[in-house]
Amino acid sequence: MRFKTAIGGIFGVLLVHAFALVTHLYYFWEPFDIPMHFSGGLVMGLLGIAIYDYLHAEPAPNNHPHWYKYLFVISFAIMVAVFWEFHEYLLDQTIVVWMNWNQTQPSLGDTILDLLMGTIGATCAAVIFRNK
Repeated sequence: MRFKTAIGGIFGVLLVHAFALVTHLYYFWEPFDIPMHFSGGLVMGLLGIAIYDYLHAEPAPNNHPHWYKYLFVISFAIMVAVFWEFHEYLLDQTIVVWMNWNQTQPSLGDTILDLLMGTIGATCAAVIFRNK
């Protein structure tokens, strides 16, 4: 996996996210949040693959088990998803309150679903792009 592909995917997801914020799409159609978190997990999985491939590019003996790459990629994407949820929580506690906007974290169930969708997206990236 190349960094160019992963970065392009990240910018694509961020562009759709910016469009959804500007047009208030998240508030008019609340389930739009679900495919966005899946897409975010997918592109973070791609970035995790690119990082893993970069770190293991040298012709050294590979002593890692077969599942090690999957674990690295999925763990990396989950870490990013958790930080994104912290970001949403901090927005709800500061700017959303000050500006009287709609909350980004309506419930614990929403947060868990967001993390689950990110994990599923990362798993899809790890499985689909395992040999690339």
